[in-house]
Amino acid sequence: MDPIKISLGSLIASGLAVIVSILTFIWTVRRDRKDRARIEASVKLEILAPDGSGGVLTLKREEWATADYSKSTIRLVVEAANIGRRPVKIVSLYGKERGLCFWRKAPVSDSNSSKTLNEVEQGRLYVSLTPLLFRIRRLYIRDSANKDWAVDQKSFRQSLIEAELFEKEAKRAGD
Repeated sequence: MDPIKISLGSLIASGLAVIVSILTFIWTVRRDRKDRARIEASVKLEILAPDGSGGVLTLKREEWATADYSKSTIRLVVEAANIGRRPVKIVSLYGKERGLCFWRKAPVSDSNSSKTLNEVEQGRLYVSLTPLLFRIRRLYIRDSANKDWAVDQKSFRQSLIEAELFEKEAKRAGD
């Protein structure tokens, strides 16, 4: 039986092939992780008041004093932006509220929450103010790949504080 002879040239070639395949694998994984849809979201408060011609105005903070509180509508606007390269479909909007021993998911979105965002596109989701919304600690957007994207906590809390202030001013004006 003859021993198997391995030449130095074939050993170098196979070693280079292994190195190239490892580098290709690393490059592919890195590229695929980078090439995904990414969502950034923030929240702002919108106060809608009827104007004289039958339309609707969005009131700014300094215009609250002139608002007709009985005809005004309050809602939160979640502004979601796709900052990734791939389109993403927003499936739902939900919050997490603190239970006795666990975090509970609570859906907070209206029926129009399903929206597709293409590359570098912004979308708006509207949320009616309910008592549940004030118990929620964190707000999340879920996409079609079941990935949860946290909404900016600071803008969410600030919007809820402004909503409470507006409601207090509305009660004071009604008295």
